[in-house]
Amino acid sequence: MNDSTKTESPFSREVVLQRPYDGRIEQLSYDSSHGFDLYHGTGAGPRPCVVLVCGFPDTGFRQIFSSSWKDTPPVTSWARLLAASGLSAVTLQADDPVADTCVLLDYLKLNADSLGLDSSRIGLWSCSGNVPTALAVLEQSPDLAAAALLYGFMMEPEDDKFVSRAAGQFRFANPELSDRLLASESRMLVVQAGKDEFPGVNASIDYFMQRRSEQGNGAELLRYDNGVHAFDVMDDSAQARAVIEQVLDFLLQALTAVHR
Repeated sequence: MNDSTKTESPFSREVVLQRPYDGRIEQLSYDSSHGFDLYHGTGAGPRPCVVLVCGFPDTGFRQIFSSSWKDTPPVTSWARLLAASGLSAVTLQADDPVADTCVLLDYLKLNADSLGLDSSRIGLWSCSGNVPTALAVLEQSPDLAAAALLYGFMMEPEDDKFVSRAAGQFRFANPELSDRLLASESRMLVVQAGKDEFPGVNASIDYFMQRRSEQGNGAELLRYDNGVHAFDVMDDSAQARAVIEQVLDFLLQALTAVHR
C-alpha cells in the first residue's frame, strides 16, 4: 500500500531478508492480454508454487507508479526469496484482480507438468491492501493448499466499514466475502504488525481471526509486536528478518506436506 505522507514508498524497497538466487525466470502469458513471471524454485521438480496476489488493477497501478505491480522491488525480491527457498513463485498482471488471479490459477494447474509445478501444492502470498483479493481467491479456489497473509486488511463487521474506507482511499480491490471463506480448509498464516499505523488493519485481522475460530477453522496468527506496516521492506532488523523466516517456514511446511 502506498502512503503519500511517507518520504519513501514501500514500493521502492526490497525485502530485508535476502538469499542468493540465480535461477531461471520465465516471462509467460496466462491469457491473450495478461502476463506472469515464473521464478523457478531451486531443486528438482515438480515444485510447490506460491502465487503473489495483487489487489490493484494493473492499468491504474501503472498510472501512479509507472510500473506494473509485479515488477516493483518488494514483489520481485519476495519472488526471488521464495524461489531461493525452494518454492517456485509467480507474479502477475491483473486488471480484474480476483477474476484474473483465478484464471491464472486455472492456467497453472492445467499446465503444471510443462511448467515444472505440482498442481496440488499451490499457495498464495499477499500483503496489505492486496489481502482482500487473496481472501476472495481463497473463497473461490477451495483446493489451494495454503496462504500467507501479511499485515492485511481482512474482514469488517457490519457496523464498521474500515476496510471499505481504506479501499476507497487507496484504491485496492475490496470484493464482498461470504461465510464460505470462513469454512475454507486451506492452511492460513496471518501476520499482524503490532505498531501498524493504518487505521483498521489490526481490527480487521482480529475480526477475521475471531470469525474463523467461531467456525472451527482457525488460522495461525503470527504477531510482530514491534512491527510497522510493510515491516518486511521498511524494517531492516533481526526481528523483522526472523518473522520473514517464519513466513517462509510456514509456506515450505504447508506446501511440502500436502498429499492429495
